[in-house]
Amino acid sequence: MPNKTITQIKGNFRLPSYQRGYRWTSDEVKRLLEDLHEWRPTNKHPYYYLQPIVLKNLGKNAEGQDEYELIDGQQRLTTLRLIMMALKKHLPSVVCPYTLTYDTRNKSKEFMEWLTDDPDKAISHKNDYIDFRYLHNAYTQITKWIDGQSDPLDATIKLYQLLANSVKVLWYEAAPGESGQELFKRLNIGRIPLTNAELVKALFLNRGSIEDSGLPSKNLRQEEIATQWDRMEKELHNENIWLFLTNAKGDKYPTRIELIFDFMAGKKPAEREKYFTFYYFQNRLNGKCGPKADRQTLWNEIVDYYDKLMIWYNDRSLYNRAGALVAMGGNLSVIINNVEKQRLKKKEQTKHLESKILERIASKEELLDLRYGHDDKKIRDTLIWFNVKTMDMSGERFPFGRFKSGSGWSLEHIHAQNSEGLYREVERHEWLRLQIEALRSMPLTDEIESLIAEAVAAHKMEAVGEKFAPLYNKISLTLTPTLRDEYADLNMHSLRNLALLKCNDNAALNNSVFEVKRVAIAALDRKGSFVPVCTRNVFMKYYTPAGFNQPYFWGEKDREAYIAEIHRVLYGTDNDRPLAKTDSIES
Repeated sequence: MPNKTITQIKGNFRLPSYQRGYRWTSDEVKRLLEDLHEWRPTNKHPYYYLQPIVLKNLGKNAEGQDEYELIDGQQRLTTLRLIMMALKKHLPSVVCPYTLTYDTRNKSKEFMEWLTDDPDKAISHKNDYIDFRYLHNAYTQITKWIDGQSDPLDATIKLYQLLANSVKVLWYEAAPGESGQELFKRLNIGRIPLTNAELVKALFLNRGSIEDSGLPSKNLRQEEIATQWDRMEKELHNENIWLFLTNAKGDKYPTRIELIFDFMAGKKPAEREKYFTFYYFQNRLNGKCGPKADRQTLWNEIVDYYDKLMIWYNDRSLYNRAGALVAMGGNLSVIINNVEKQRLKKKEQTKHLESKILERIASKEELLDLRYGHDDKKIRDTLIWFNVKTMDMSGERFPFGRFKSGSGWSLEHIHAQNSEGLYREVERHEWLRLQIEALRSMPLTDEIESLIAEAVAAHKMEAVGEKFAPLYNKISLTLTPTLRDEYADLNMHSLRNLALLKCNDNAALNNSVFEVKRVAIAALDRKGSFVPVCTRNVFMKYYTPAGFNQPYFWGEKDREAYIAEIHRVLYGTDNDRPLAKTDSIES
């Protein structure tokens, strides 16, 4: 049973020596009582769920009781027992169906019995141990709270009915071979909570969870589920697969199969219920979320759903388009559900996905009107699809795993002409160093040699100060002469001067001219680092027509060729490309 009401919890729970004693204060006890008192069931949330109880089944004890090692949940389980004991004052017939035994805390079990059977004795011994004092204070707070209600008997009855029918604890049994102490450390060092994946796993692999499996051997069925689980988990640690499915970093999902469960449950990013996904699968088994499913059928659904995701991953056309939508912020489960609802054939699926992409990116009418700082999301999505479709047209798969790994790629100017952000002297000196290298790579004229000398002199100064801004502009205009014209701002912040570049904290590099960035991109490419294909093509000037290739700066012909290629790839032709004002300006 994956969860239990308080009256369904039976057996003896041993508290091992590695755990500390009971430490709930009166405030914590009162907060729980008031929360229970104010809670009202609804159709959507018929149960009040407490945090999970983690335990290990030890079999039957000498008295024939089920005995458990209580790994996590001591504070909750002890408090619930104290509440049940306090109810006896007004309802003597109440019996708590479970007991607690402490491995190293002498007489703790007896002391709990004294609280109701011999209150005077409990008072006289409450200071013998710190555990006794906390137990006594908690019990006193419970009785005080009940007696403080306008009708203590009515409050007792309602509290008992709530505990018997509506309050549940999530019941998680560790695997037989798992060390209780090691699991305790994992749960409590840094307070790592149970995940939805672990709780879902308990639905299928815990003792008694496959009674409806329909197979001759439950052990064989458990082994098959465990093998399939491990296969999926292992494959999801392939970053190429993982980062096709989601933009989430892998460390957000300690157990990666939980993403598949989230997809199936329809969990939204803003969902605040911590165990939303677990409740979905639990309700499927209970028939509270659609037709009741047995565990065999439900597990098969999970496997089939995962296999469907892998079909999309292995199909280049679906992979590139769905992957692009995910990279733009889409949810793959929603994308697939929309396709399946329409029962589209393969070619129709591709067209449908591409139509959804076109809804996100710039239309051909607005392509040249996009501006950095105003339309950044649309520009970024447009460039993502430009890169993905360029590879798709060549019969290649876009490497979403490499694209999303590391520091990622941001929207940056191909050639920057803005000294904003270069306020610190260390950044200004680094910028000068980079530009000096770029100037020295050009054919040396008297003008350039003079500029190099001026830059070197400034670089040697302890503080560049007011000299930096005019020197910045002089170097930038030398390395990109066409930006002297009246359309410099339009050229600077339009899509014609924007690409996906590696995120970099180096402000000096981000604000550098084309040649500096070209050298940095070329160095990355030589090292085998991933550079998006269109970003590489821009800096290698593959789009620029022969005869107009000016290697050291990003000129007007470069910008024209770049925007024409974007238009051709995204919309199929550049014949009806709208003209910008700058199209008439010669380099």
